[in-house]
Amino acid sequence: MKQHWDSHIHLFTKEMQKSPSNWADSSNEPIWKACVAPSDRPSIQGWATPAQLLNAMDRADVETVVLLGWYWENHQSCQLQNRFYGKLIKIHADRLKAFVTVQPKNIEVAIEEITWAIDSGFLGLGEIHPQAQAFTLEDDCWKKILHFIEDKSFPINLHVTEPDSKPHPGKIDTPLNDYVQMATSWPNQVFILAHLGGRIPLRKMELGSVRSLKNIYYDTAATPLLYKPDLLKQIVEEVGIEQILYGSDYPLRVFPKEQKRPEFSKSVQFIKDSGLTDTDLDRVLSLNAKRLFSTRE
Repeated sequence: MKQHWDSHIHLFTKEMQKSPSNWADSSNEPIWKACVAPSDRPSIQGWATPAQLLNAMDRADVETVVLLGWYWENHQSCQLQNRFYGKLIKIHADRLKAFVTVQPKNIEVAIEEITWAIDSGFLGLGEIHPQAQAFTLEDDCWKKILHFIEDKSFPINLHVTEPDSKPHPGKIDTPLNDYVQMATSWPNQVFILAHLGGRIPLRKMELGSVRSLKNIYYDTAATPLLYKPDLLKQIVEEVGIEQILYGSDYPLRVFPKEQKRPEFSKSVQFIKDSGLTDTDLDRVLSLNAKRLFSTRE
């Protein structure tokens, strides 16, 4: 019986996968190139077609995945991936959901793109990365987006960099305190902080504890690259089990020494090794996501 819900994966078009470096150069996407095709080390980026994704889901009892957009630097790249996702969620509506991605600096076309996505059945916005996309959370363009979606039950997924992580391809620091300030200022907007939010719940933030901010969720995407499984239990002890979402970052090979191809089973097992109870594991691996996204179904 398929039971898991993965709230954070990515897929890329045939053009992007065929020759990542060349596509990135021709599309002016240097940050994506640094992440998926670094020049100084082997890449841990995996690739998958929709058919390969569905097969991998079946092998690991993954019922549903959320396709997140990339934090593209250009609107054309956003639109290319969004249209790709739009087709997929129509064909595989029972298995695949999607978030729309935008370049917030291009505010007029960003709003148009979000409007199209809402009409097309997308569940939310993201993955957004302010520094990679050359804007700040205080910029007018971003505030206009927040105003536009604040009453639409449209969660936002934001990339969060672990400040203490070693240098790695595409690493760009993110403003942890600014994220907390934003969530405090927009209490009715749901924010999903990727990668366990850079351990925000375990840090002494300028604004104090985030325990009371029930509009912040934390996904587990790519966490095996950075943390031990028991960190998840520490996060849960700080913010509660209801705010945690399983995410794998598929098709990234987050166990690079063990994974020859992208798959879900090892990331699911990583969550199961966290020390959480079976009841809490059910919440992290499926029930929390089903509850959060039910308003957009």
